[in-house]
Order: sequence, then structure tokens, then C-alpha cells
Amino acid sequence: MSVKQSKKVKKIIHCTDLTKEYQFGSEVIHALQKINLEVTEGEFVAIMGKSGSGKTTLINILAGLLSASSGKVIIDNQSLVGMSSDQLSLMRREIIGIVFQMFNLHPGLTVLENVELPLLFNDIDKDKRRAAAQEILSFLQLSDYTNNYPDELSGGEKQRVAIARALINEPKILLADEPTGNLNSLLAKEIVTLFKKINQEKGLTVIFVTHDESLVDDDMRLVKLKDGKLLN
Repeated sequence: MSVKQSKKVKKIIHCTDLTKEYQFGSEVIHALQKINLEVTEGEFVAIMGKSGSGKTTLINILAGLLSASSGKVIIDNQSLVGMSSDQLSLMRREIIGIVFQMFNLHPGLTVLENVELPLLFNDIDKDKRRAAAQEILSFLQLSDYTNNYPDELSGGEKQRVAIARALINEPKILLADEPTGNLNSLLAKEIVTLFKKINQEKGLTVIFVTHDESLVDDDMRLVKLKDGKLLN
């Protein structure tokens, strides 16, 4: 009788002694101090800490938007150290989707046009762009808003459109930096529920940054930051 082998766990994010420092005259600010963090493919990780704890710095380094002072960062078996700006841009297009606190939607484009916009950089033809955007909008229950403009939407609707745009390139990792920061408590919980749906139904690795402990539950692995250091 054969023994069924368990699926091998893959580390999709691996940080070793990750450090970020800023020099202001003779003073050195330690934004991150020797962060060691591993994230498994398909995991939902909540990074929590007060303002100034280093949360956004960590997310920006993982996204390749900011370089580390020292240490290693490996995303999907690729080391970010030494990558060119073009290589980092390609990684963001193919592997990472990013959701920010500010929605960053183009005011002159409809919801559908905002969502399909990233596909322009991948040389996808118009019909395929439209079909992909409509599919994502349907998944996020936004099909009724395809022809609306951002200023016609509520804050929660704008954030869902921003999430749809982050998903359009079918990334492996979704990074969300304080995505509920501009929303009331009810809408914030709805957005967290949406991230759970994305994590569970699409299998994406989700890194969710927040300072609000009420948004963290047992469906997430909690990682706490304080003064640039991991507490757990």
C-alpha cells in the first residue's frame, strides 16, 4: 500500500537580516533592523504595528519599490538584491499586485478602463484586456460599475476597483499597505473579507498591513513590528 505524499510547502517570500537605514546628518534612523521573515505560498499574513513601526518600509522593499540597506530578499525564488529597475518592474507586473491606502485610480478613466490599464504594458489586445477586466470585476461583484468614473464611487467601491486592478495580471502575491485606512470600520471589515476570498478562492499569497487589531483574526498569521523589529 503506497503512502500518499503531502504537497511540498513552498516559501514564496524569504527575508534574511533585512535592514533599512536612513542617514540624516550624523543621525542614523533604523527603519528596519535585521528582519527575518518567511511566507509560505498561499498564506495570509497580517503585518501589524503602530505608525513608524516599519510596516510600509517592509512592504515597499518586498514590492521592489525601495532597496534594502543590507540583507537578502527573495521573492518567488528571485533575489531582489542587484535587480535593475526594469527587472523589478517586470517582477511587479508578473508576480506582485499592490494595493495602497490611497486608491490611485485615474479620474478620467472608467472603472473598466482603470482595471484593464496594467495590461497595456503587457501588449495584450483590446478584446482580451476587456474580457479579463470584466471577469475580475464580476469576481469582485463590480459588474454594475464598469462604466462609472471614480468620483461616482464610494470609498469602499474605489478600493475594490483598486484591488481588481492589482489582480488583473494574475499575480502570485498581493501586497496591501493599509488598504482600509481611508474607510470606516464596516467597510474596512468588508475589504478584509474580500482579501480572504481572494486568498482562499484564487490561492494568492496575501500580505495585509494594518494598525487596526480588530481586523486581524484566526484566518491570518499575525506578524508584529515595533521600532523596525519583529516581535514574533
